[in-house]
Amino acid sequence: MERAAITPRLLSREEAAAYVGLSPSQYDEEVRAGTFPQPYPLKKTRRRLFDRMALDRMLDARNAPLADVAHAEIALQIQHLTEAPDHELPRLQPV
Repeated sequence: MERAAITPRLLSREEAAAYVGLSPSQYDEEVRAGTFPQPYPLKKTRRRLFDRMALDRMLDARNAPLADVAHAEIALQIQHLTEAPDHELPRLQPV
């Protein structure tokens, strides 16, 4: 029986860059600019690793306004349908 692959939570600089689709040097520039979070320092090994979930949170936060617009548009469509008289509602056709 094979074991399932484990996705690491902490990523090296190269892995983090690949995770977001950048070269390591481009990734470094974006970290310095504050686009992506600073690395997590490990004390004993002195390695600096990037938290995959922190990367996800930052990307999700940057895309949140787009999701909010989509949700608002859907809410308006639902409101329009619920306020429409019965004769204006689209009828579902049986398959």
